[in-house]
Amino acid sequence: MPGLAEFFEAAYGNAKGYMCVASRRTTGKFTEKFFKYPDQLKEAISFSRLKAQIENVYFCPQLLTEARRNKSNVDTVSCVWADLDACSPELLQVKPTLALETSPGRYQAIWTLKYLVPGEDAEAASRRIAYGHAQEGSDRSGWDLTQLLRVPGTYNYKYENVEPYQVKIIDWNDNSYELNAFDMYPQVEGYEYLDIPFPDLIPEKGSEILERNRFRVSGAAFTLFHRAPEADRSAALFRLEMYCFEGNLSLADTFQVCRDALCNKFADDDVRLWKDICRAKSRFNENRRIQTLPPGDELSLLTAEETARVGNSSQSFVDRYVAWAKTVGDAPEQYHVATAFTCLSALLSGSVKLPTSYGTIRPNLWFMILAETTLTRKSTAMELGMDIVTEIDDNTLMATDGSIEGLMTALQARKGVPSVFLRDEFTGLIQQMSKKDYLAGMPEFFTKLYDGRDQKRLLRKEEIIIRNPLFILFTGGIKSKMTRLLTYEHVDSGFLPRFIIVTAEADPTKVKPLGPPVEKNTKGRDRIKTELREISSIFDSNVPIVINGKVAGVQKVVHEARMTPDAWGRYNELEQTLTDIGSRSGELSETLVPMNVRLAVSILKCALLLAVAESPAPPVEITELHILRAASYGDSWRRFAQDVTSQLGRGEIEHKIQLCLNAVTKSGSMPRTRLMQMYHLTAREMDDIYRTLNMRGLVTVGGEGRMTTYNILGGE
Repeated sequence: MPGLAEFFEAAYGNAKGYMCVASRRTTGKFTEKFFKYPDQLKEAISFSRLKAQIENVYFCPQLLTEARRNKSNVDTVSCVWADLDACSPELLQVKPTLALETSPGRYQAIWTLKYLVPGEDAEAASRRIAYGHAQEGSDRSGWDLTQLLRVPGTYNYKYENVEPYQVKIIDWNDNSYELNAFDMYPQVEGYEYLDIPFPDLIPEKGSEILERNRFRVSGAAFTLFHRAPEADRSAALFRLEMYCFEGNLSLADTFQVCRDALCNKFADDDVRLWKDICRAKSRFNENRRIQTLPPGDELSLLTAEETARVGNSSQSFVDRYVAWAKTVGDAPEQYHVATAFTCLSALLSGSVKLPTSYGTIRPNLWFMILAETTLTRKSTAMELGMDIVTEIDDNTLMATDGSIEGLMTALQARKGVPSVFLRDEFTGLIQQMSKKDYLAGMPEFFTKLYDGRDQKRLLRKEEIIIRNPLFILFTGGIKSKMTRLLTYEHVDSGFLPRFIIVTAEADPTKVKPLGPPVEKNTKGRDRIKTELREISSIFDSNVPIVINGKVAGVQKVVHEARMTPDAWGRYNELEQTLTDIGSRSGELSETLVPMNVRLAVSILKCALLLAVAESPAPPVEITELHILRAASYGDSWRRFAQDVTSQLGRGEIEHKIQLCLNAVTKSGSMPRTRLMQMYHLTAREMDDIYRTLNMRGLVTVGGEGRMTTYNILGGE
């Protein structure tokens, strides 16, 4: 069988450039060495054999224009490649020129081409092969333009405690192919843009098209068009393409602009330029899709018919409360929903319970209201309902400004009594928990209180025993600060999942002063207060405690609720849907699964409260409609939770990045100097922030020097 020189000739053909030979031990970084091909082929072979004595040796099947292995340095290539992994070469639809066995049952393949083709075209063929045989074991990531393959005759040291396996050529023939031979493999999903046909053009100069769209296209596009870049032409061309799409230019117009631009790196190849523009358009569309993706694009908790059923049913207490609260102030509706449920929870948690196969559920709810700014009126919305609760039962609301020791002492004397801990700036307490050693276990302690477990707490001077707690947290804070303070540990411990999270953004145009109460609002408040008082009194009953035939006291009656079979069936389906949503959320699944599973329990508690509020007297029956009504609120709550958990532990650096992104997004374009002044950034910090946003595909740059601006990608 021919040797290594013939092997490399089969891969590289008549091409010229730098060949890359890489080596590494079992793990660690690759060491790369570059040789001019074909002049230094013998040196490359000697280097490969030397390294093969103790290291794994690889080569890049594409020659490079410079001694650096990246895509921008790949021009034309003379082969198609595949890391077949467990897929046998015998299963391939196009017989390879070379087939290698890199370890027992693991393969790689190379197809020699009859002529040089653009690197991206060969890469597309390799990608089709990789995905086309994925079910047979082919590596879906083995198609990259700078892929490394093993060198035959070297050894595979990958497997410890196993004799090194010599890489073998198991098939070699004289087959060579044209690129269309691989068209039998279907296009990979997400790469359909590569098949967009070249357009029929109306000849027009790119400068004329730009001038015709002067008021729609960023001024930076003119700079890129008329000035040749000193360094990276690929990046300059990409920015020009994006500016054209931002100005709503068609693919054909964008092509003619880029064709005549001095940053066009494909000046002699219109087909490659067209494919590059189609690729950029796909990237642009994806950026826009992500930015404009409406919440709830995934599974919905309710069907369309169920949503209509809830909408056509009679109003609940929560509906009536929200309708009144909206006439009082300008807080977002979701804040009023949270307050209404907290009012019911505060007055009813001590009176009702729901037996289940996993224990008894008491309807104590935790809400966390997070605002972008103080303009959202979170404190006003929270106090609106808590003032009414206090007037009905002034024993429910606990002191919130005292010490933790004071909180523990107060809970000790509140056996079976709902205890509302109201803190509209909860971030301060969270910050104390993370900084003060004696508060380190507070999140876990609060979590146990939520679950109603008896607690024994050793304080500085005494031991406190808390029995049958009914602890309700009603908290608020600034969203950006809260996400910096909360971490994934707060999710793992179960602390954060027990909260129903509610967020809203401020709309300054809708902010209005509350002013003094008017007659209409006073009557509305009185109606809500009366209804709450009646609901509470219906279920607030006591029975005497008789000892030795004498009445020794009274004991509060806790009424048991029951669920209909239809309600249980729909709840179980709801719980499974929330679990599925969490498990399908990719990298967020580890946080969203526990958040969604616990949210299902919170929705069940809300359904219990809705049923109690409608019941004229005990016993309480939870129907399927109660589950559906509570789930209609839960559909928003789980999206709020996803938004917050995706930002946990951002830290100060990520906070500054988000501030800059928000500023650029709101204006569409923001001068660099303005951002530095607004957020007190150094030049190095601003450079790092821009590079981060640019690599995330969110922001691009225009202008130069002091006139540099940052522009949002995907804007109109």
